[in-house]
Amino acid sequence: MVAATQHTANIQGRAWILVDQSGNCRSASPSLYNWLSTSFEQLQGRSIVSLFNVDLFCHDSTSHGPLLLNLDQGPLVEVAVESLPDGKMLWLHRPAPKTSSGSPDLSYETIFEHAAAGLARLSLDGCFVDANEEFCRLTGYKRHEIPQLFFTDLIVGADEKGLWSDLDRLLSSDESSLSCERLCLCSDSSEVWVDLSISMVRGEMGQPCCFVLVIKDIARLKEAEKEARYLALYDSLTGLPNRRMLEDRIDQAIIHAQRAQAGMAVLFLDLDRFKDINDVFGHHNGDLLLVEVSRRVSGCLRKIDTVARLGGDEFVVVLQDLDVGSSASAVAEKILTVLAEPFELDDRTVYSGTSIGIARFPEDGSDCETLLMHADASMYLAKEEGRGTYRFYSRKLNKVHDERLIFDHSMRLALQQGQFFIEYQPRVDLQSGLILGVEALVRWNHPELGVLTPGRFIPRAEENGSIAALGRWVLEEACCQVAQWQERGISGLNLTVNVSGRQFRLSDVADDVDRALELSGLSPHHLEIELTESALMDRTASTLEGLVDLRVRGTRLVIDDFGTGYSSLNYLQMFPVDCVKIDRSFISAFERPGDRAPIAEAIISMAHNLGIKVCGEGVETEAQRYFLLSRGCDEGQGFYFSQPLSAEAFEHYCFCEPVSRGLGVYFPAARKTQEIHRFQLQA
Repeated sequence: MVAATQHTANIQGRAWILVDQSGNCRSASPSLYNWLSTSFEQLQGRSIVSLFNVDLFCHDSTSHGPLLLNLDQGPLVEVAVESLPDGKMLWLHRPAPKTSSGSPDLSYETIFEHAAAGLARLSLDGCFVDANEEFCRLTGYKRHEIPQLFFTDLIVGADEKGLWSDLDRLLSSDESSLSCERLCLCSDSSEVWVDLSISMVRGEMGQPCCFVLVIKDIARLKEAEKEARYLALYDSLTGLPNRRMLEDRIDQAIIHAQRAQAGMAVLFLDLDRFKDINDVFGHHNGDLLLVEVSRRVSGCLRKIDTVARLGGDEFVVVLQDLDVGSSASAVAEKILTVLAEPFELDDRTVYSGTSIGIARFPEDGSDCETLLMHADASMYLAKEEGRGTYRFYSRKLNKVHDERLIFDHSMRLALQQGQFFIEYQPRVDLQSGLILGVEALVRWNHPELGVLTPGRFIPRAEENGSIAALGRWVLEEACCQVAQWQERGISGLNLTVNVSGRQFRLSDVADDVDRALELSGLSPHHLEIELTESALMDRTASTLEGLVDLRVRGTRLVIDDFGTGYSSLNYLQMFPVDCVKIDRSFISAFERPGDRAPIAEAIISMAHNLGIKVCGEGVETEAQRYFLLSRGCDEGQGFYFSQPLSAEAFEHYCFCEPVSRGLGVYFPAARKTQEIHRFQLQA
């Protein structure tokens, strides 16, 4: 013990422990006895592992720096290890608590134990020293099990993700911390996502002492991100891939076909008589039909094939590894057979069927856009030839393209010749039954095709650019009409006009609104601009500037089809939204098993918390009205209250005696035209 004797002059007044080569205490300073409330006899011969719950015998502070450890489950001490020829000298220092003037003297240990996050101390070689109760709760380990673990035992992929190199960087640089998201392996072998933060703790001389690990459970956040990714790639009604994922699948199928020298085909499906089913049996049964169609079509395909829903009643099938065109024919015939069978919808038997267009790679197109376009054109040929059949694309189908050009030309003529007209559908206060306003819905009285609804011509108007002129006409015509009704006594009637994202890019919508308001005399506070959630997510400069300009003018902003987009919360906070319309799919679905009522309830609660009103779309039954009313929804719109009405019919609706009864709602009697009129809702 010559080496130990040589240290005698240096250890006066300092806490120390002299350890032999076996790792047992040979001697210690008197101050250490006070810290532990023990005697020399009790300490002599005791293993340092039992004192610190960690083996310090192989540690050398000259290369690793001092450690922060708990002394015999007691005070926190800074330990520096000095190697001697016949043992070790442990130098102990108790860090002084840092307090500000007048603040309570909270020790590091108190904060460590009561922190809401999981905290742990990690030695410089990656061994856990201690952890607080929250850390143990998150990981499932007992307190006494923690010192037996290494960093790689808990953090999944620590080596592969390069975290050790990050820790080395903290040791060798002035950086003090790093943060990342990692999977944490719990004691029961389950994995949980955590937000991981690692900080370097240094001594008074700046030397590295240990790492402090902070983990927070982010499993719910990860689930929310997963749900958001799902909604961005899949159709919310059927669970099938949407257009975004479909385009990626087609691109991948083309690459595979090129490499494998195999055939590939795209089938475009459009259901027959779907509009009639919707009109006669309601959107609820229409949704049930779409779900059943997706199930039947999926059953006709192999695992390597894809079926997606584009929207409405349109589906697309992608077939891979085809030898000859007959393979696509066989699949098409199988789909036609299963969809020709009757559908049982809420004790109703309905028949639909489908028409299919087929485009093959590479003879009918070499890219996704061309294949979809040619398959779509082939489908229209199948429709024209009697429905319930399929057709392959051929060069003569270029004629279809020519016909679309003719359709576009006739649309422009329709504006000049006054073939468009507007119908108005009431929006009703669910609590009082008051008519709050009307939504303007444009129709086209085509000289050859009859009356066309917006779904037949608005997409083409957006593609050919005529949507700007059509939108201006609707805005001016509807503002003038509602201003006239206000002059007749309905002073509080509001007007809702739909504006597409394409309109913002093609024209100055704010100027169009100014012109319509000046022409009609309608107050901007009675005008509501309605956009779909997808249009609101179009963050082009023209859209953002247009929305700001409209809000400055005093017009209100309404979001349609809310809940079907990708980042609804972000956009509600970004824009000054006055009202959101719950998509009809959330309302019609609550009556079925496995309903989506919680989603509708969440939308209502979230919007109200943000000071935003909520309107339920597609209300068709008393049960749906009561469901919305009982959940605190403010307004309702749908066939339960009224179908879209011509201007003359709406005037009769408001100002004449009741002459009929429909869908459980009495037409209102307007005895005092100066009042906004009330629906007599059934209890």
